[in-house]
Amino acid sequence: MSQAADGTPRVHHHGRAGELFVIFVVNILLTVVTAGVYHFWAKTRVRRYLWSQTAFDGERFEYTGRGLELFLGYLMVMALLAVLALVYGLIVALLPAVEPFFMLALYVLVFVLTGVGIYSAQRYLLSRTRLRGIRFARTGSALAYAGRMIGHGLLTVLTLGLYAPFMRNALVKYAFNNTWYGNERFAYNGRGRELFPEYLLTAFLTPFTLGLIWFWYRTLEYRYIASRLSLKNVNFAFAFTMPQLAWLSISNFFVLLLTLGLAYPWVLVRRMRFFTRHLGPSGRPDYAAIAQSEERAPRVGEGLAEAFDLGAV
Repeated sequence: MSQAADGTPRVHHHGRAGELFVIFVVNILLTVVTAGVYHFWAKTRVRRYLWSQTAFDGERFEYTGRGLELFLGYLMVMALLAVLALVYGLIVALLPAVEPFFMLALYVLVFVLTGVGIYSAQRYLLSRTRLRGIRFARTGSALAYAGRMIGHGLLTVLTLGLYAPFMRNALVKYAFNNTWYGNERFAYNGRGRELFPEYLLTAFLTPFTLGLIWFWYRTLEYRYIASRLSLKNVNFAFAFTMPQLAWLSISNFFVLLLTLGLAYPWVLVRRMRFFTRHLGPSGRPDYAAIAQSEERAPRVGEGLAEAFDLGAV
């Protein structure tokens, strides 16, 4: 694990479960009182806390998103889906013979919108994340990402899952190679075939290990992706082991189960601490040479991710 000059971890999460629990309780109460409308502001409060408690080289991250942006994005997507539902109703009523073809088109559209939603949500999150006053950004096309997701997804289905590591790598590569910190672009040079032997072994051993072998593969995957990622003269590495990841995931699951979800703030802080503690960047950014990103930030956020419940924090 890399350390700063004073001996503290270069990446560190300072959050406390008790503080986050208070935020969650207030968020739940206000969400109930407002019939769900406060949900978007609640999500923003949680993000601001988590970001502000995470530090790199002693500097805290900052989240600048607003609940109103999430709310407006959600309303726009709901309006779009309402129009699609109306069109579907009219077609069924007036042209029942073409309903099967229209249903097929709708299924394809859902897959496209899912990919667009994932990429757009990531773009929004990055555009609202700052470090030392410099914001992150995501370029590239959400439609291009969705196309890759659908194309590689079809290959994964046709190969009975064997293509999965290639699909995962292709999506990670497109996302990271279009991610920026200020005017500096991240670079990812991983290849799906380099994890393929381990993936095959994992798939073969799954029934004999009750699925626990997947913790081994996920550990390899996390470490591989981090090792192939860089930001100019900064390289990254994950140092956790398979037993550590397995213990984190299994214990978190049972804690949530036994507390009926009340321990979610503790689980969230625990995960943040785990991944930041084991992330070891080497090299240092040349902050003096990094200028503010010129990429235009989206004005609203995550409507599709909310509509399809794509699960961002």
